[in-house]
Amino acid sequence: MVVLATVLALISQAAAALASATQSQALSHSLHTSRRQQRWDAAAATLQATTEARRRFDHRAHLAQLVGIYLGEETPGGVLVAVQPDQGGRKLLFLDMLDGRSLGFVELEMQSAQSESKILQTERARPADAVSALRGMLVAEEYRGRGHARVFLAIWLALCLRAGLRPATTRINKPLLALTLVRLGFTPQRGQRLAALTNEEHLRGAQAQPAKKGKKKTKARQLPLAVEVSVGSEGRVLLYSPLRSEAKRLEDGFSATELRSQRLVVATEPPEPRGRVAHIRVRYSPPSQGAVRISRPVKAASQLVHVPLADASVGGRFRLSALQGPAAGQPTPDEVADARRILTGLL
Repeated sequence: MVVLATVLALISQAAAALASATQSQALSHSLHTSRRQQRWDAAAATLQATTEARRRFDHRAHLAQLVGIYLGEETPGGVLVAVQPDQGGRKLLFLDMLDGRSLGFVELEMQSAQSESKILQTERARPADAVSALRGMLVAEEYRGRGHARVFLAIWLALCLRAGLRPATTRINKPLLALTLVRLGFTPQRGQRLAALTNEEHLRGAQAQPAKKGKKKTKARQLPLAVEVSVGSEGRVLLYSPLRSEAKRLEDGFSATELRSQRLVVATEPPEPRGRVAHIRVRYSPPSQGAVRISRPVKAASQLVHVPLADASVGGRFRLSALQGPAAGQPTPDEVADARRILTGLL
C-alpha cells in the first residue's frame, strides 16, 4: 500500500508539473501573440499617420497598404513594409517603425514570363504567366551605407518565393544597384563576353567582343558597359573605365539629375582602393539556385528574409501578418495568393 501511495503521489506530481508547463507555454504563446499584434497595430497606425507627409511627394500615398514587418540588426526599431500602385506597376515602401521616416522604396513591374514584355494592370493576365521585375530602387540619402539595399531586395525576393513568382529586372543603369544584385547572386543577361571578364582583365583593358553583323545597331550610350565601382569620400560613387571609348560612353550615359541624385563621379584615374566591376544597361537574371528556386518547397520560407544566395549578410525576420510566429511553416494557398496580389495586383 505504501508503494502504491508513493507511485500515485509521483504520478500526481508529474501531472501537476505537466499542467503547469502547458499553462506556462500557453501564457508565453499568448504574450508573444499579443506583442506581435501590438507591433502590427502600431505599424498600421504609423503608415496611416504618415499618409499626408508622403502624399506631398506621391499622389498615390493614400493607397498604401501594410504588408509586413521586418526585424533585423540593420534596423533595431524594425521596418514597416507597405505596397501601393505605381505607374502601371507596384511599389514596395519601407518606413522606420519608430518615427515613420521613409527609408526608401523598390519599384516593380509585372512582365510576361514568355516575352519579358510589360503587362499593364488593366490587361488580363494570370499570376502563373507573370514575372515580378525590378524596375528601380531608392535608399533615402541619410540611410545609405547601412545595408538597407540588400534588405529591400531580400524582402522582394522573399515575397517572390512565397508567391511562386520568378524575379527579374528591367535594364539596370544604377551602378550601386547592379553591384547589390551581383552580391545577391544575379547575373547580367546581355554582353556575355563582358560578363565573363574578371575584375583584373577589365582593369587591364580587355574589351568585349564586337557585335555580330546583321544585328540592329544600338546607340552607344545604351550598350552594355562594364565599369569599376568604388565608394569615394562624402558618399560619392566613383566610376572608372580604363578604356577611353568606354569612359566617354560612361560620361554620356547619365543625365545631370542621375549624376547628382546617385552622387556619381566619373573618375579619370584608377581609384584607391580599387573597386569592383559591375555591369550596367543590362537586365539581370536571378540565381539558378537558392531561395528563389520555386520548383521545390523551402521550410518556413515565408518568414526568413535571409536566403541562401551569394550574399549571406541578410538574416532578419520578415512577418506578413500579426499572427505569423517562428513556426509559420509552408504558406497556405490563400497566403500565396496574397503574396501574388502584393507583387502583381492580380487575384
